[in-house]
Amino acid sequence: MSLRGALPAVAILICGLIAGKAAADPPCVDYSAWLHEAGFLDMWQVEGGSAAPQRLELEGHHLYFYDRDSYAGVIDVSDPRRPVLLPGRMYHDSSSEAFALADGHVYIAYDNGVVIFDVSDPAAPRQVAFLPTASVITDIVVIGSRAYVSRGDDGTVEDPLDIVDVSDPSAPRVVRTLAGMAAYRSVVSGNRLYAAGGMRLVVKDITDPDQPTVLGTWDPRTIGHFPIALTVVGDTVYLPCGGGELLIVDWTDPSTPTVLSTWNPEGFECGSIAVSGSLALVGGGRYDDGMMVLDVSDPSAPVALGSKVPTPWLTEVIISDGLAYLGSHAEFLSVLDISPTEVFPGYEWHDTEAPVAAVCATSDPDVALMLVGSDLRAMDLGAAGAITASLRLPGSPQRIAAVGNRALVACDGGGLVAFDITDPRAPLALGAVSGIPEAVDVVPGGGGVVALAEGGPLWVVDPDGAPVPVVIGSLPIGIPAWRVAVDGDIAYLGASEQIQSVDLSDPTHPVSRWTTAGPWTMDLELVARDGLLYFIHPAATVIYADNGAGVDMLAVSPYGGGGWASDADVVYMAGTRYGLEVVDFVDPVAPYAVGLVTAAESLDRWSQCVALVGDRVVVGFEPNGFLVTPRHCPATVGVEVAAFTAAIDGASVRLHWTANGASSSFRVVARSTAGDRILGSRFLGNGHFEARDDVTPSPGTVVSYVLEREDSPGTWVALATTGFTVPPSVVSPRLAGCVPNPFNPGTRVDFTLPAAAHAVVTVHDAAGRQVAVLADRRFEAGPQSLAWDGRDTAGRAAASGVYLVRLRVGVAVDQGKMLLVR
Repeated sequence: MSLRGALPAVAILICGLIAGKAAADPPCVDYSAWLHEAGFLDMWQVEGGSAAPQRLELEGHHLYFYDRDSYAGVIDVSDPRRPVLLPGRMYHDSSSEAFALADGHVYIAYDNGVVIFDVSDPAAPRQVAFLPTASVITDIVVIGSRAYVSRGDDGTVEDPLDIVDVSDPSAPRVVRTLAGMAAYRSVVSGNRLYAAGGMRLVVKDITDPDQPTVLGTWDPRTIGHFPIALTVVGDTVYLPCGGGELLIVDWTDPSTPTVLSTWNPEGFECGSIAVSGSLALVGGGRYDDGMMVLDVSDPSAPVALGSKVPTPWLTEVIISDGLAYLGSHAEFLSVLDISPTEVFPGYEWHDTEAPVAAVCATSDPDVALMLVGSDLRAMDLGAAGAITASLRLPGSPQRIAAVGNRALVACDGGGLVAFDITDPRAPLALGAVSGIPEAVDVVPGGGGVVALAEGGPLWVVDPDGAPVPVVIGSLPIGIPAWRVAVDGDIAYLGASEQIQSVDLSDPTHPVSRWTTAGPWTMDLELVARDGLLYFIHPAATVIYADNGAGVDMLAVSPYGGGGWASDADVVYMAGTRYGLEVVDFVDPVAPYAVGLVTAAESLDRWSQCVALVGDRVVVGFEPNGFLVTPRHCPATVGVEVAAFTAAIDGASVRLHWTANGASSSFRVVARSTAGDRILGSRFLGNGHFEARDDVTPSPGTVVSYVLEREDSPGTWVALATTGFTVPPSVVSPRLAGCVPNPFNPGTRVDFTLPAAAHAVVTVHDAAGRQVAVLADRRFEAGPQSLAWDGRDTAGRAAASGVYLVRLRVGVAVDQGKMLLVR
């Protein structure tokens, strides 16, 4: 899986834009009561090529999209959490964006006409007609039995509008052509057709569908604006304009439109908009603008509630049944649950005159140490961020680590500088650590701290050395590393395209374990925990597992950043444009966004570091400033837990329950005569949770599933119990492995069946998406072999990476990993 296929994703939670310190900050805030990610579809990964859902139409549970560069297609959103791209394609040869859906038919502009597809079977669209036109089409809108087809000048008619009878879509016919009525985007509201055409906006009465009459015309250029999109709610028209602003216009009197408000946030260009009730979602017109969330309950005074960056370069936003579907030039579809509307105060913003490069906690829960420009500063967060000390540092300060009453700062060109922080409000400079002329990274580990110069060496430092910390061990390294992370007794060094692991069990004699290939980008951070490595790019996170001799790539997460701080399974990631991402990593391969915290002052800045300081999260920004916010609260569930059920779902048992919030503190204990097994939980949105049991005991075994919640660290409380009996038809299959592994271009999958049975053998990517079906038939008992040629079901060569081979017999399943190296 490539980083290209995992650019900014996904739907991210946002707080409201309320600056200034609250009277009494809460110890934590449940940020998940704001907008949620409901689903995400990586169109590039699914399609293996460009497929960008730039225009969207929804009919039932099928979402129709138009990609002006290649084709239109259909996405099944019956389960919005897992959108599925259907196989049917509707190819076109137009660079226009004219596209419409009505009564089971799709209308797409060609450069020389309109092609009509019957989509009564959404998985198999069928072309039923082609209507030639004399000039290029700019817009199509279908109302009842009429299609209004706008065209460019054809040499004889200026801005022609063709009115087409589509009562029989297989035999369209032009009823009449009207001059000067064309548009590039039209919206129907009641018996009015609002049309943006050329430099003007026109409202038409379509009571007589064959004889539209102009009720009013308005040229927004008279007030300095040029609309590029529009949406209509009642008589209120919302107009994103070419200058980046949003006009909200009252068009009750079609002859005299009234501008209610003009909204134009600094650093954001409006490009698309959808409105639902009091909530407006405004898509940015540039690649990294993301999306802004407005309260438009009073259209004359829109209020910014926050910003989200679920998908870059949004071209279309549509809303239906509490869900927002976001189309993009960047080959992604994001789905948001917009039903929550609560906004949380209680955080504060502080300006600094220089970038905040690093933050760390101290023994005092109110005091943080920060690297601000060339200074080390002590900040009293309990006194509104007051500076209690500021000390100039040599070289270019990069990183800071605090252990006990000592802090060490890695200064590129200035060495490793030590401070006594017995009183964190007044750090005392102790001097530079001898033998370390320069340093680019420093982290706790090895019984003290581990420091690194770019390209090496690696040093282990005893911070308690007197009078200055001392080097107790070092190791020349074989890669040009610039980042280090420590997980227990193991250190990991990150470089462009390489990873090195070092054994620190004897910190006086670090020993290299292995060196292997890694991510290819230099613009990343490195985190190690629980045997996993997270290479954090601003746009994604690549996750590896340490196999003892190297690493296996597990997944690419669409959540990225420039810094990381973890609180159990909740990870706070800095590095997004607008602030702080809160991500649940209870399942490291399938994390999901809990939210994004931001402030008005941070809307056009990049966050680049984060730390947990007492009950607070502190985020440092480029070019200057830092944000302080409470931690994310785990949900309070108690008696609100309901509907705990177990049922067969494909090859596994699915446990489902509902509760009153998102939490990673749930688990399910599977109890049988074979012993207890712990199953993790996953939040699905709207109070729904699930766990899956892929381990199938022998036929007839009764499994008791107990839902538990962590009441306090390490203490679990049972909430509900349900039972399940393994069906008697289950045969336990076993995968013997893949040979060769790693492989290129093909491998052999070996497995054994204890009895004759129908077996399904499939190949999936690291994210669990099916790539190929190797077998779906009956096999005899005993050893079996199947070949995979490294191609997907469409015959295309699969990309390099980790793949899962899955063997399923009834509800029993076994799976293993294999590595394709091109």
